[in-house]
Amino acid sequence: MKKIFLTTLLSGLMGVTLMASNGEQLAQSCKSCHGANFAKAPLGERGHVIKGDSYKQLIKMITYYQHPEESDEMVMKAQVQNFTKADIKAVSKYISENY
Repeated sequence: MKKIFLTTLLSGLMGVTLMASNGEQLAQSCKSCHGANFAKAPLGERGHVIKGDSYKQLIKMITYYQHPEESDEMVMKAQVQNFTKADIKAVSKYISENY
């Protein structure tokens, strides 16, 4: 009985970990500012859109936003500050391969 319980518990925990690193799920929160297809400049800016960015570009940008130098980038900091390296890779892969 203990083995079944532990196996079930560990399977559940592994599922939560894998779900947290799911790029598609992480990208959903990005769509409110960047648009459904990531072609919208964020917050009404006329600047950069992320649609078409490469995997490496996205990793570099998201990593930067975890510790931005400019105070006006605090919105992005709040969005990505808790992303792990695995999360950054997963969301970058998802966006670069699908948009």
